[in-house]
Amino acid sequence: MNAFDLHRTITQKYEDYLRSFIHISDDRILERVNKELDDGKLVPQPLVQLNPNFARNRSLDQLVEEEDLAPELTNIFRGYDLYTHQVGALQRGARGEGFVVTSGTGSGKSVTFLGTVFNYVLKHRQPGLKAILIYPMNALIASQAEEIGKYAKAYEEHTGQAFPIRYATYTGTTPQREREAILADPPDVLLTNYMMLELIMTRHGERSLRENLAEHLKYLVFDELHTYRGRQGADVSLLIRRIRAWVRRKRPLDEVLCLGTSATMSTEGTLTEQKGKVAEVAGTIFGQRVTPDQVIIETLEPSTAQGPLPTAEEIRRAVEAGIDPAAGEAVLKEHATARWLEQDVGMEKTEHGYQRGKPQPWSTLVQQLAAKVEVTEARAGQHLQDLLQWAESVNAQLREAKIRRGYLGVRLHQFISQTSNVYITLEPANQRQISLEKERLEQQEDEVPMYPVFFSRLSGYEFVGVHAYDDSEKDAEKQWRLEPREMDQLKAQKTGTWGDGYLLIHRDGEEDLWDEKRDLDILPSSWKTDPKTKAPSLVTHYKNRLPRQIYFDKQGRWSQEARYPHRGWFVPYKFPYDPTAKVVQGGRRNENTRLMRLGNAGRSTTTSLITLEVLRTLIHAEVPSQQQKLLSFTDNRQDASLQAGHFNDFLMILRLRSALFQALKKADRYTLTLKELAEAVCTILKLPEVTYAYRPTTEEALPNRYNVEALTDYIRYRLLYDVTSGWRINLPNLEQTGLMKLGYEGLQELSNREGLWAGLEGLAGVPASVRLQRLQVTLNFFRMHYALDYYQLEDKNYYYTLQEKLRQQLDPEKLWSLDHREKLRVPGYIVMEALKETKNPVQSAGKNSRLHRYWKRMWQQDAREGEAQTTQGKNRPKYEDFILELFNVLERLHLISKTTVKGKRENRIQEVAGYQLASSRLMWTLGDGTVSHDPLRVEALAEYTPRINPFFKALYQQDFAQYPPLWEGREHTGQVSGGEREVLEDRFRKGELAAMYCSPTMELGIDISSLDIVHLRNVPPNPANYA
Repeated sequence: MNAFDLHRTITQKYEDYLRSFIHISDDRILERVNKELDDGKLVPQPLVQLNPNFARNRSLDQLVEEEDLAPELTNIFRGYDLYTHQVGALQRGARGEGFVVTSGTGSGKSVTFLGTVFNYVLKHRQPGLKAILIYPMNALIASQAEEIGKYAKAYEEHTGQAFPIRYATYTGTTPQREREAILADPPDVLLTNYMMLELIMTRHGERSLRENLAEHLKYLVFDELHTYRGRQGADVSLLIRRIRAWVRRKRPLDEVLCLGTSATMSTEGTLTEQKGKVAEVAGTIFGQRVTPDQVIIETLEPSTAQGPLPTAEEIRRAVEAGIDPAAGEAVLKEHATARWLEQDVGMEKTEHGYQRGKPQPWSTLVQQLAAKVEVTEARAGQHLQDLLQWAESVNAQLREAKIRRGYLGVRLHQFISQTSNVYITLEPANQRQISLEKERLEQQEDEVPMYPVFFSRLSGYEFVGVHAYDDSEKDAEKQWRLEPREMDQLKAQKTGTWGDGYLLIHRDGEEDLWDEKRDLDILPSSWKTDPKTKAPSLVTHYKNRLPRQIYFDKQGRWSQEARYPHRGWFVPYKFPYDPTAKVVQGGRRNENTRLMRLGNAGRSTTTSLITLEVLRTLIHAEVPSQQQKLLSFTDNRQDASLQAGHFNDFLMILRLRSALFQALKKADRYTLTLKELAEAVCTILKLPEVTYAYRPTTEEALPNRYNVEALTDYIRYRLLYDVTSGWRINLPNLEQTGLMKLGYEGLQELSNREGLWAGLEGLAGVPASVRLQRLQVTLNFFRMHYALDYYQLEDKNYYYTLQEKLRQQLDPEKLWSLDHREKLRVPGYIVMEALKETKNPVQSAGKNSRLHRYWKRMWQQDAREGEAQTTQGKNRPKYEDFILELFNVLERLHLISKTTVKGKRENRIQEVAGYQLASSRLMWTLGDGTVSHDPLRVEALAEYTPRINPFFKALYQQDFAQYPPLWEGREHTGQVSGGEREVLEDRFRKGELAAMYCSPTMELGIDISSLDIVHLRNVPPNPANYA
């Protein structure tokens, strides 16, 4: 596996995703943003950490002879060669002293205390609890118990005798029967956490265990000592003191020894000062004196040949010669670049030996090598990659030969930011300062404030976040000032006031964004006064919600009069009209649907996308299937559960849409009807029954007909729902990416028949192409609101039959099924007036509906253009009469159906007509790469062409059938039962479970060191959170 290629592919895909949403119309801002992204603003260079080798000392067999340790240790740790820090700890343990070992991951810290404890147990064979091993997390308890189990199994296989050390775990998940056995006959060694140890010391039921440890306890061992801090550290410190006092009551002359292990706890100062600091912390926790000599710090040694470091000339010759990946370990050990990288960059030599070098950005390593040997950075980077890949190849051969030795082990740490902001000064486009950091620029003696910028999703124009103070502000210094405001600081104001909103800065040489006299004509008529009573003008409510011209300077001073050099428009928060795109915005819409920051990803979406790209990249890299997986940690169990569900939903949508696209490419005339749809998509998905069925067939050649039918029905349901509710900003659907078009069978032919539409204003007397478009929009209104006439979901008997069928055949624990509590969503109805307490959802097509606004715009457009046979003024029919007549025509043409809907209106039960789209007339057709804007969702008052997201367009064209059908993510938290967690862990170890989302404090029986990639959903506030 080439880690660098994997990393490059994953990060490039994420960058492509972020860039796909960027829509900025100002060239200078776009140029600056692209430069910052190229320089790693959101995806910085990875940190490269070289894993040093720990200094080897002697074999355990030798130490046993030298220190008079129990001979049986050689059978427990058979063939074990010890590192220097392990020897130092075991020597102190043999002398009856406590110690603290602080060293890096993979240094064998557990051997130091296990060897010490086992030595004592083997020399004191009488029954009793002699050592308690305390861990901060149940995950570590499970891992340690598994490791001791391996020692026990190897011992028994080698000697043919029972393992001489009795051990047990005692946590909140330990079954009651096992707890009772421990209380009745305590083991030699007990593994627990500090909360359970607290309960052991206080609960009446554990009194026998307390008495036993008072008589026999010798060691309290604390793993991951650095995690005990703050209140938790104080609790543990007091608990230790109570246990030691409890033991002294029975054995006043026999001291309980405290042992500790930790990651590096101090890196400042000299080695002696570091040891002194660790000793001080450990002594505070243990409540007993710990000297610096009792602190044992890791000893490192180079894996490559030692001696004088290679010269620049020697390294240059190595670079010019290139890397021979077939060369063996001996050549690697002497290689000039390898020696320089490990001993000069990856390690730091001091008077006390070698110390770890600090992780560095990859670009820094490349620059160092390029400067040293005077080659280009491209060549230096390629040489380093080739070298590290060669080292990994040698390490793989050593692992296969079961040799505990390695060279230039490397870890890549990649930090990813989700979003950022652009900041500008309040100046014209060709003069303003642009930054992606919040700051103040010094210009001469004045401080110039920087303002956050958000961009219109429709036009890409910059909206500057401000709070406009006028003379009503009590603080005189703030009066007539524009103060910067982030999007999450903005709040709606009372109509007619200034306050929170946005500043649109006029661009020199361009038409004004807003001119009330010019733009009044195109605005909705409901925003204007009645022309029959007075000259047309804006009603007060909308006048104060629309742009207002102001003048300002770069210091943020402003006025409605031309006192300052720059001109623009103030737009209030929750603006109803975007003048940069000439689009009416619904007042209730979330501000994030109108404007965007730099980057568009939330944490869940980012994690799901990264998970997907990791899995895809591992497959394309031909990594063994057992390693094609990702373990992800998140802050808490709620987020872990949410993330697992998000990933599964994300993956299912991608698979469905990709399969639909592939099916359309293969379909006759590139078109599918509802009758053909589900079967065609299932053929592309190729899902084996084991991925969805309760009782999958054991013979793939003989599928279970009932399972296949249930899956087909479920796929049909999901596809129907997807075309009604798939319009997500961060997950555009096939229509939005130009890959598919939704049409209605026979509608074009019907549109060509002029006589069918006589008397219907806006349909009669217009070109057939215009009529077709307007009818499609009307039917889309039904589709958008899931008002579908589909017998399996509409008829009560069919609905329950279908739902029961899906529950009987499809396993809710699997991806392709209803969840345990999920119900099929019942289609709704379109009615003329809203009802309450209806059996099915209803959506009004009345005066406040999008459909009403659409048709009013069409009538106004026809009146202006003089195209249609419009009836002006008082002879124009009421909208309600028109739409009911249109619905009647559509019903006669079998495009929609009509039924009676019962519900409450004005506290009375009423029956009204309800309408649904005939789902049998839906046609899914392969797209031509173009997208027309939806006039129901985007009320554009001028020409508007939606942008196509290139990332999702390319993603949907991928054939997901090439990936394992069993891909899914699951949560691993306290919400999941112990038995189920064990099943998940087993599936994950085997590579059957693609992603597991864990809370960091949960018991986790997974050896993290065996994984190629680990993900953190949030960067923890300190390392102890994820120790």
